[in-house]
Amino acid sequence: MDRRHLGTAEQRYPGDRSVEPLRGLRSDAAYLASVLAQVDGPAVLVGHSYGGALITVAGAAENVVAFVYVAAYVPHEGESLGQHQGNFPESPLTGNLKEWTYPLLDGDSAVEVTIEETAFPSVFAADVSEDVAGVLAAAQRPLATAAFTETASAAAWRTKPSWALAAGADRVISAEVQRFGAARAGAVVVELRDASHAVVLFRAHPGRRPDQGRGSGDELTDLRDDTSGTAPVGSQPPRSSTTLTGSARRAAGWHPSTTRPSSRRAGWTQPISPPPRAGWP
Repeated sequence: MDRRHLGTAEQRYPGDRSVEPLRGLRSDAAYLASVLAQVDGPAVLVGHSYGGALITVAGAAENVVAFVYVAAYVPHEGESLGQHQGNFPESPLTGNLKEWTYPLLDGDSAVEVTIEETAFPSVFAADVSEDVAGVLAAAQRPLATAAFTETASAAAWRTKPSWALAAGADRVISAEVQRFGAARAGAVVVELRDASHAVVLFRAHPGRRPDQGRGSGDELTDLRDDTSGTAPVGSQPPRSSTTLTGSARRAAGWHPSTTRPSSRRAGWTQPISPPPRAGWP
């Protein structure tokens, strides 16, 4: 685990970044649950991409108090990721995967995938520099296809509050899939309309001006009933908390008391309240 501290100088929160094996939803969620069992105190789980499915399952742990989904899958109990996105048009990711095989302990083999390196920038990271996208493409870790077929054994968001950042121009997990999962979970949702799946890097870029790239910090949309309008967000989302794919205790102000979602209308019974400026210059 990679341990770091989040928050302001007056209020520090230890954060643990869990690096999952990427061998399948069941085993990866069990791995994350084992990490949580070693966390002393309450935890807020932050998951990006496939990490959203992992925190959904592992978040059933008693010390987990809330979730933050970042351009992520938000499956329901008994649902696979394939089923989760099956009712929506295929994303460009599907046609740009490269398959590999790896051996299993029983002597059989299984399939894992990566994104084709030539397609990676446009599919995964269209709003970061070519150099950064190239490094990300070369550093990919393969994901077992079992991650898409195994079903979620729990949906911990049913009993715990959640927040979500949707990437409106995502070509890995479509914005429609993100919005649907987050709304079903009753999450408080903010959408960065022109962000790619690499929304974490886009938001954290220290030198980007509002007119650079394919989006800006002013393009945060509060997803109310008509998914339009500008959210009254007075500060950037916490940089460090959105980079975590494992757990972060009370991560950088994303605390359940900030804005509690309502189960009656997917969390949209009141305007979204911005989190405190946690460590931003």
